[in-house]
Amino acid sequence: MAEMKRLAKETAIYGVSSILGRFLNWLLVPFYTYTLGSPQEYGVVAKVYAWTALLLVILTYGMETGFFRFANKSEHKPESVYTTSLISLLTTSLLFMVGVTIWVNPMAIGLGVPAHPEFVWMMCLTVAIDAFSAIPFAWLRFTKRPIMFAGLRLLMIGVTIVFTVFFLWVCPMIHKVAPEQIAWFYNPDYRVGYVFVANVISSVVGLLVLLPSTLNLRWTFSWPLLKQLLAYSWPLLVLGIAGIMNQSLDKILIPYLYPNMEVGDEQLGIYAACFKLGLVMMMFTQAFRYAFEPFVFSKYKDTDSKQSYAEGMKYYLLFSWLVFLGVMYYLDILKV
Repeated sequence: MAEMKRLAKETAIYGVSSILGRFLNWLLVPFYTYTLGSPQEYGVVAKVYAWTALLLVILTYGMETGFFRFANKSEHKPESVYTTSLISLLTTSLLFMVGVTIWVNPMAIGLGVPAHPEFVWMMCLTVAIDAFSAIPFAWLRFTKRPIMFAGLRLLMIGVTIVFTVFFLWVCPMIHKVAPEQIAWFYNPDYRVGYVFVANVISSVVGLLVLLPSTLNLRWTFSWPLLKQLLAYSWPLLVLGIAGIMNQSLDKILIPYLYPNMEVGDEQLGIYAACFKLGLVMMMFTQAFRYAFEPFVFSKYKDTDSKQSYAEGMKYYLLFSWLVFLGVMYYLDILKV
């Protein structure tokens, strides 16, 4: 029971960043629909976010879970597993950005934003930074620092919200009365682009906060360890792609189901705004996963590990049903 209490406590702390953060992002949906001017513009945002989610799974290639698996093994030093994973993700993220920089124009044409290849570049930069940051965030979970984890997540979400509101609401008001004051950095016709600018700034802030603790460690790299990590993680990559496809494939495909990409983006904008109703259940699942993953790998050596896993899953199913029923019963309120 003490273990379940600890798991519940960590789930609650992780839930602060996951649930509150996603709820604040949820509140941005009516803000986007009000400030972006048309469903088509919000459709572009939703489409890019869908690709971001898929690329993030590919670019982390299950390394986060692999880190927990091998960091809890007695034959490996956690610091060595950490730095080896980090170097691997740093290398692939840099190579990814080199490729994006070379082929950004064809990618922009394929995504239906040929006039704005910088949208694609900013999206990919955010993905590369977040992929690299996944292991430092996993290190916070491994070292049982959920408050630091939650605080940093909330800081990043706060930065995103502040800059989004600044670019989409504050700047237009200033532009109406004194356009010359902000003309050096603000373009009133660049609304969608500022959504991605805010995300890049948020990811950079998170990376800068994580860097000091990362640089203080003794960096080592083990090729045999990396091969073990990759062998363990690649099936998780396949599973992760299947899972994220289940969540994002609809938003990726909808624009291509219409003869005109602009019409497709408009329909996607309407669909994506309604889709956000399902976010409540996703928030609870994410909070539980953040706590349960390190819990699983810290218990796998114990003789009663199966019983502990079963108890954890029992309480997850119980509370997830309560969340699901709460959403269904109060759907009329939530959809407003």
